[in-house]
Amino acid sequence: MLGFPIIIAVLQTALFLFVFKYETPKFLYIRKKRRICDEALSKIYITNADIDRVMSKIKAVTLSQGAGGEAGWKDLFGRTYITALIVVLGILTVTLALHCFQQLAGGNTFMMFSTKIFESAAKGDHTLPLIGTILAGLVTIDGVFSFSLIADEFGRKIIMTYGTLALVIFLLCMAAFSYFKIIMCQVAGIMGCLFFYSLSIGPVTWIYTSELLPPKGIGLATAANWFLVYGLIFLCNKFFTTKEGIASVLTVFAGFTFCAFLYSIIVMKETKGNFDIENKLLYAPKDIRLAALTSPVITPKQQRCEKD
Repeated sequence: MLGFPIIIAVLQTALFLFVFKYETPKFLYIRKKRRICDEALSKIYITNADIDRVMSKIKAVTLSQGAGGEAGWKDLFGRTYITALIVVLGILTVTLALHCFQQLAGGNTFMMFSTKIFESAAKGDHTLPLIGTILAGLVTIDGVFSFSLIADEFGRKIIMTYGTLALVIFLLCMAAFSYFKIIMCQVAGIMGCLFFYSLSIGPVTWIYTSELLPPKGIGLATAANWFLVYGLIFLCNKFFTTKEGIASVLTVFAGFTFCAFLYSIIVMKETKGNFDIENKLLYAPKDIRLAALTSPVITPKQQRCEKD
């Protein structure tokens, strides 16, 4: 049973060692490793025109962050730590709330407990749980792939809004199907839940976080996300044993997902097409945002150069 995950782990390790062995071009450019940066771009893009276009965008983004290196929160949001703290707390509140909604929407719980849900509906049929689990994985991949096709076309906010609304509908249907043990509808319901989760709140949460937060903030959000994962695993392991328990958990998930739907309408702001510094300042008070966007960013490295 553990053989397949081991094979996948070995394959991933081999790919990272021999195929995807470069850092991101932006990281290499900032660290002044231009030759390696060019090599990485040549592995990703075929034509010189595409390479030049991406390099121009990297230069523009780097310039917006400050020519002497990537600016920290204090450098971006103000010359005082109090100003920076106001903005940072706002961004962290937005992103951490999004991570809470992501887990409480139930997508990861479905993937972990899909076999148990199918066993509850199978009534002794040992093939249905296996087939259902395989289909669940394929549907999840399909949802993520679909998101990659439409993310830059429609933007994060629109995908999040309509995706979570569809997810609420499927979660409520799934709760009813689970309670009355309508097997085929239950299978279709969980596939719909997984698809719209993987199309919307699943990937949007991580992309939105990476666009708003620097690496340290992403680490904090990731820690909060995994804390919720383990908490839900512990709780759902107790409830996913009866049809009443499954239906109750799915109804709760639907309630939190509806909150995520309202959150996407009221709180979320679109990040598509913005420069990096514009996204970092997206939830800053207006006066701080205007001051930061109209004054040059001075990074610690630039300050040391000026002193020398």
